[in-house]
Amino acid sequence: MRILLLPVLFLAVPAFANETSKRAKCEELLKLTDSSRGMPQMFDQLSVMPGMMPARGASSQGVPSPAEVIRRTGEMMPRMMEKMKPAMVKAYMATYSEKEISAMLRFYKSKAGRAMVDRRPQFTSAHR
Repeated sequence: MRILLLPVLFLAVPAFANETSKRAKCEELLKLTDSSRGMPQMFDQLSVMPGMMPARGASSQGVPSPAEVIRRTGEMMPRMMEKMKPAMVKAYMATYSEKEISAMLRFYKSKAGRAMVDRRPQFTSAHR
């Protein structure tokens, strides 16, 4: 019986190592793309867009204005993104091969990739 289990173990160890490596790369990709960075600023920008302020004479009987709701949502977004991280890693792992994830990592570590992440808030504000 032990002799039969040995080959199974040798096959399972590399598969587990590959899965662990891919998971680590997905987590690194999430850090590099820094999805939650700039969220508060983006939501602040939304709050000053036309139509986001309550109409004149609107009652404020303890109900936050749309601008306040947007501001609060922007503040909560980094915590929400952290809670979503396991699901996002799982989605990356199911959608992309390890080779594709490695290519994305190379891009986001490059000068162009860093510029894309660093300038996302300016890009978002330029297109309102």
